[in-house]
Amino acid sequence: MAKLAIKNIDNIKGRILFIGDVHGCKIELETLLKKFSPTSKDMIIGLGDLINKGPDSRGVLNLINRYKIQCIQGNHERRLLRSFEANKRKGLKPSDAYTLGHLHRKVWKSIAKWPQAIHLTEQKIICIHGGFLPDEPWHKTDPEVATTVQVITSDGLPGKRSKNPVARPWADFWNGSEKVLYGHTPREEVLRHDSAIGLDTSCVYGGKLTGWVYPEDNFIEVTAKKDYTARWN
Repeated sequence: MAKLAIKNIDNIKGRILFIGDVHGCKIELETLLKKFSPTSKDMIIGLGDLINKGPDSRGVLNLINRYKIQCIQGNHERRLLRSFEANKRKGLKPSDAYTLGHLHRKVWKSIAKWPQAIHLTEQKIICIHGGFLPDEPWHKTDPEVATTVQVITSDGLPGKRSKNPVARPWADFWNGSEKVLYGHTPREEVLRHDSAIGLDTSCVYGGKLTGWVYPEDNFIEVTAKKDYTARWN
């Protein structure tokens, strides 16, 4: 089983902004960052799926560099990395093929270095794209599960919400001592548990881009300009 790539971060002096799935929505991301107005002491963390589906993955990556955003890999980054590393273009979804064709190979090598999880040790916060399994140490989670799980089936297995519509969100089962910030499962509004917050609020589908600010415990929202996925239908 592959090992989850974890980046441990400590000694953060300022605020921390956690951002849900961006999916190439550069305008919305830039607006959110300006609303946050970070100082040199603050940290910004992207919870995966920063690229693909939306209109401007290159622009998003430029903002990541400009604002020194810490990023984790989501299922889209991992899937496209596999295609890049295998030099495979045939049979890809239109949005995947477009993104692969518009990003320089140096970008993919940089994305390959992103961890799949960030652990803020002093704040006791874990950042992941998908989630974790019940009764399993989070740091031992398979990267594929950690970046794709949405619900837990009646058999206790990881699943997709679309294929298991009555299954409960994985975060319902989370009983770790840390708070988890995650994305991946698009909803109209933030899904908040006592020890987990789901921040994917469907920006690329015409919803909102949402960030959560620690330690203030407040949300920053930016309404999407439109449903950007319509171009691929």
